[in-house]
Amino acid sequence: MSEHTGSRPHPPISRRSGQSLYLQIANDLRRRIAEGELRTGDPVPSEQALVERFGVSRGTVRQARAMLRADGSIGGSQGRTLAVQGVNLTQPVGGLITFSAWVRSLGMRPSGRLLRLSPEPVAAAEAEQVGVAPGSVVYRLERVRLADGEPLMVDRTVFPEAIGPMLVGIDLDSGSVYAELAAHGIAVASAGHRIDAIAAHCP
Repeated sequence: MSEHTGSRPHPPISRRSGQSLYLQIANDLRRRIAEGELRTGDPVPSEQALVERFGVSRGTVRQARAMLRADGSIGGSQGRTLAVQGVNLTQPVGGLITFSAWVRSLGMRPSGRLLRLSPEPVAAAEAEQVGVAPGSVVYRLERVRLADGEPLMVDRTVFPEAIGPMLVGIDLDSGSVYAELAAHGIAVASAGHRIDAIAAHCP
């Protein structure tokens, strides 16, 4: 299957639409898969081909490809050419599965980058969700989560104050918080998810 390698940006993306470029590229590739232009087993257009097709940076292309790997639209072993999977493997919203387990189920390596871990008063809207009294202290954990080194999401988690001291000794960049808590005899019985779509900024 030939790849388009022209140097002019492809019409489907717009820098004035308000939608991030990597998301527009990911959506264009999804459209091509849905319409059968890219079939299951076909190689995914290379980074260079997509850079030339859309007139964007390699970082933007990598974000788009990472998004498609994360949802199962494309896949492949580390170091090998990515191929169209044809089936989306999405995390079940109704179930409780850790990010690390979800990413490993996609054949990718999970990791993270700690942004902050700090004790602070719980927000009024969060108190009931966390199961603490208004004004109580909670620990707020914020991390960038990555799959095969590519950023996929910003994870913000709020823990009751009693959990905070245990988090301090955990490797929050590469370890699983829930696995570490389980090792301390603490099982997570319930958790709430709120998912927001935000624009990503490539450094």
